[in-house]
Amino acid sequence: MIGPVDTPPAGAATATPAQNAPLPASVALELAHAVIRYAAQQADARVIVVKGLAAARLGLRPIWAGADVDVLVEPAAFERVVEVLRGSGWHPRPADDDALAFPPHSVSLTHENWSCDLDVHFRFPGFERPDDEVFEQLWAHREDAEAAGSAIAVTDEIDTLLTLALHDLRNPRVRRHRDDLMRLARYAQRLEPDALVARARELGALACARPFLEPLVPVGRSLKTAWGAPSRSWQLRTLDPLARRLVLIVDGAYWRNGVPLRRLLAPPRTTLVKEGLPHERPTPPQLARAYVRRWLRGIRLAPAALWNAARFLAGRRG
Repeated sequence: MIGPVDTPPAGAATATPAQNAPLPASVALELAHAVIRYAAQQADARVIVVKGLAAARLGLRPIWAGADVDVLVEPAAFERVVEVLRGSGWHPRPADDDALAFPPHSVSLTHENWSCDLDVHFRFPGFERPDDEVFEQLWAHREDAEAAGSAIAVTDEIDTLLTLALHDLRNPRVRRHRDDLMRLARYAQRLEPDALVARARELGALACARPFLEPLVPVGRSLKTAWGAPSRSWQLRTLDPLARRLVLIVDGAYWRNGVPLRRLLAPPRTTLVKEGLPHERPTPPQLARAYVRRWLRGIRLAPAALWNAARFLAGRRG
């Protein structure tokens, strides 16, 4: 499954910024799969690419586009894979403030000479069966895709649809995620709804994926489907970010995890990259504009966030 790699791929060895400029994004994204293959081989681990390349094969994403490569590692080998990557110059990106207060599911690794991240998962939110069971299920249905001259495992068609839908359902108020859910629903119409529902049930995703799956199922069968209820953790993840942070403040989660509340106002620079800040070192004006955009968005969304947080807390205590 993992192609032979005799030597570390380009960029694996630590180098100084003076020696190497960051790779172009499209090149980095493809070559990053070779980095993952190398780490998996060295750690004697199984890895599966989720989203990105898996979605591009189905025409659901542009090829070699995005800010990162998402992979799921068999849970027992997760630490070994991360250790190999750290030895090759990759290091954890400081986590978002609310992510620090959640049970972890992945680590986002960055490298000064690469213009993309590696998001290394041992759990994918929304698949609520035990982590090792989920991995074995996905591995049993894996397919091969080519990247950087060799094969790597990716999720199959149905599993890719479910992972993409669950990712979008975590941010249903964001327009691009709503639009993406519509594209996924159109694609899913070519598939048998019962197969999607059955697979979601096997992965423990039926309740979490219900908003995506239920419209695809005929009404009669939908009424007979035991959808179940998603976990509280999933419900919290699907709140808008500001409401989620308010809930975590009330719960004392930041305090318990040693997260200073000033991070709510001024998170580390590296956490702002996916909000539009340039990946390379930003100028002070760029950084200031990123913080101002974040603050203005928070002020605009505060009334709705307070309402949503209050409803969540009331429902939990009811």
